[in-house]
Amino acid sequence: MSSGLKGYNIRLDGVRVNDAPIPESGSWPLTGLDPATDYSGRITITAVDNAGNESPPISLADLEVAAATMNPSPDDPLPEETRAAIAALVEAKLKPATKVDGALIAVRTPIGSHDQAFGGDRTAGEPLTLVDKVRFGSCTKMYTNLLVLEQIDLGRLSFDDTLDQWVPGVANSDRITVRHLLMMQSGILDYLQQDAAVSQQYFLNPTQTVDPMGSILSYQPLYEPGESASYSNSNTVLLGKILEALDLEHGTGRDIRTIVLDFCSEYGLNETEWPTGNNMTPPYSRAFAPNLALPSIQAMLGPFAFLAGLFGVPTTAEIEWTAVSTTWAGAAGALAGTIGDLARFGELLRDAPMLSPELKQLQEEVFTTYSTYEPQNPWDGPGWLGFGLGVIQWGHWLGWIGNLGGYMSVCFYSVRDGSVIAVAMNYFGAPVVELFYEIAYLLDPESTLTPIATKVRPESIPPVAAVNRPGVYVAHDPGDEDGKTDVALKVPFYV
Repeated sequence: MSSGLKGYNIRLDGVRVNDAPIPESGSWPLTGLDPATDYSGRITITAVDNAGNESPPISLADLEVAAATMNPSPDDPLPEETRAAIAALVEAKLKPATKVDGALIAVRTPIGSHDQAFGGDRTAGEPLTLVDKVRFGSCTKMYTNLLVLEQIDLGRLSFDDTLDQWVPGVANSDRITVRHLLMMQSGILDYLQQDAAVSQQYFLNPTQTVDPMGSILSYQPLYEPGESASYSNSNTVLLGKILEALDLEHGTGRDIRTIVLDFCSEYGLNETEWPTGNNMTPPYSRAFAPNLALPSIQAMLGPFAFLAGLFGVPTTAEIEWTAVSTTWAGAAGALAGTIGDLARFGELLRDAPMLSPELKQLQEEVFTTYSTYEPQNPWDGPGWLGFGLGVIQWGHWLGWIGNLGGYMSVCFYSVRDGSVIAVAMNYFGAPVVELFYEIAYLLDPESTLTPIATKVRPESIPPVAAVNRPGVYVAHDPGDEDGKTDVALKVPFYV
């Protein structure tokens, strides 16, 4: 071929069926063929350049293979160079650069997928595998939140229902709404991170069985509902209690563990579990953490710090933090499973078959400020994180970040192209969020640069996590006053 493409010639049994080269946009003159006949070995196609030169013939079967190669699907492997680039990003986060022993990643994109295990977990030379379970930690919140949204869609619950309608006794419960709980705007103290006594007990006695409701019921509000936003495990524990109350009213009276696991089973998340003991079902990765109590012990006891070990207080620089009672986290962080199942949940969150299109669109539009920061690297994103209706927004990605015990995890999907990234590491404090940022930037830099255009998020990023309370009213049929229903944001909600 010596010059530009003029078109194609088509031959059936060696006989050309077109009078002139067919342009790319033209129709192919193959008519009167028998649908029951296999023509793949009898039809050939050649390309013709502007000088009249003709390429060697290619069969219809070879053309179909070539077309499949040109149009990869999510089930195909990611290109080799992309897989190698991801591997380089992951390996840079493992020992000796950090204290992280191993990592698991699962990536789903429109042009291919990739799952890989890296490193180990300080067992005798055993590498991690893709069947090893890890704790999902706070990524569990998305499962609970999705179940709450499903109940809203079913009409059994409202965004504007107040907490006291379902779980009485919490301060301000007559003014805290379901929306406030979903968007972390309740003002309820986080029992696990903001209550020093609970945090210390959690670290020193992670296998102890606890009930956080006693603490949650005792707290004074941090602020009036809707006035600000702050991360609180208490919000999701309370949403779990609401789901239990709804199941008592409309179902069989299941506890939140059974409700969540039945949901996982319904959608084929069969490698996900909510452990009732202190460890997961084997095989699983072990996990480690820095000894958070050691500085205090050394400050108090000086050269006699080793004596703390006689009372069961760890005195080593690092501890194994694999065994944890899930009662510490409940609906806010109890789940564990394989990295593949975490990615499958990301796809479920993205597709949301249990939600109406209107409610799914609302979930992708309504956000308040979670935190702001100064990006230091190209992959650090827009400097803004948002709380939404059960998801965190970063750039064009929606998902959550989790930890429980010595495990760190993330799971996000992109609203631009539907890609999913799930990452887990087996060291508390591992750079799992930075790794997610870097993989997202590698796959689609544009998806990381600006937040999703929303109807609630302020035009300029506020310096503190405080915005006005959004109001949602289902008050009219689909369409605005101009009757349009096919434009983004024109849904049967006023936001």
